[in-house]
Amino acid sequence: MIIFAVTRSDTIGGVHTHIFDLIKSLNLSVDEYKVLVGGNDENIFIQRLNELGINYILCPYLKREISLIDDLKTLKFLINYFLRIRPSLVWTHSSKAGILVRLSTFFLRIPSIFTIHGWSFSSTRNFILRFIYINLERMLINTSNLNILVSEYDYLLAKKFKIRIKNYRIIHNSSSIKLEGKNSQNISVNKPLRFVMVARLDKQKDHECVLKAFSLLAKKYKNWKLSFAGEGPLKNKLIGLTNKLGIYEKVEFLGHVKNIKNLLQNSDIFVLASHWEGFPMTTIEALSFGLPVIISDVCGSKEAVIDEINGFIFQEGNFLELANKIEFFLKNPKQIEKKSMLSLRIYKNIFAFNIFKEKIQQAFNSVMSSK
Repeated sequence: MIIFAVTRSDTIGGVHTHIFDLIKSLNLSVDEYKVLVGGNDENIFIQRLNELGINYILCPYLKREISLIDDLKTLKFLINYFLRIRPSLVWTHSSKAGILVRLSTFFLRIPSIFTIHGWSFSSTRNFILRFIYINLERMLINTSNLNILVSEYDYLLAKKFKIRIKNYRIIHNSSSIKLEGKNSQNISVNKPLRFVMVARLDKQKDHECVLKAFSLLAKKYKNWKLSFAGEGPLKNKLIGLTNKLGIYEKVEFLGHVKNIKNLLQNSDIFVLASHWEGFPMTTIEALSFGLPVIISDVCGSKEAVIDEINGFIFQEGNFLELANKIEFFLKNPKQIEKKSMLSLRIYKNIFAFNIFKEKIQQAFNSVMSSK
């Protein structure tokens, strides 16, 4: 039995999609694995697991926030559960699950893999929390049989903070969405350019920066439409901001989108503004559909974009710079097709799912053969 562990079930983000891709890559049958996750039965990720017929274990004490009582209860839950079923491998994702699951598997001598989707200390500017997370990673980093980093940036960050990883591989995320090509529609001044951002509406992402950038262009350019796909606690605040900026009629909030394929096929340009990232899945999905990408220069995000080739990279939070990148496409719509072909080429040559699948299988075999 293989256990895939992740902290949150109240959202479906890149980490959750990545777990689905791991299951596909390893060709696992439904009785060979389970997903261990925090939260409750009503959460959206649990609903998706039920829809897909995937078996799961709920740990009600496993939460993103630090809580001594809940964290100790989670450790007890994990140790008792792992003792009972004795999994052949535990594959851990996300920061909190990464810490608590690694502690329990190390104590029980159960083989484990830890995938680092951005370091825990990258997501906070709180000095005390950063200090705690950095030192926890220093202590725990080699308790797993293998560490997988999803970006070169995270490896360099580990070196910077003296997190000495002994056994690791760098494997960029990919997308298992079946390629069917982008809907070919002639770009003209009579058709609005369709910009899309697929991201949770929470503090990790910077939708506000995107809205401010478009508001600067709203009077000069009318040929655009912006779609936000995703749910989150900031939704009402962002809708209010579109009113305040006078672009309410140009922006649509789609909520959680199950058919991401259809959305990307009918979009022209992908935008992602963030405050921190690992290596965003949505960017790879956009590349796989041949979309030019405009992305903020945080963490591993920029590794999927060659600046000014298949898109643009802008400074985190700099909506003036972002507006300039957006304006390039509004002024030069014929450039979209050229950059689109380059995005697709980069995906096929570097980030294609068959490349990811082969690397994941090799990583998995290396751990299982050393048991």
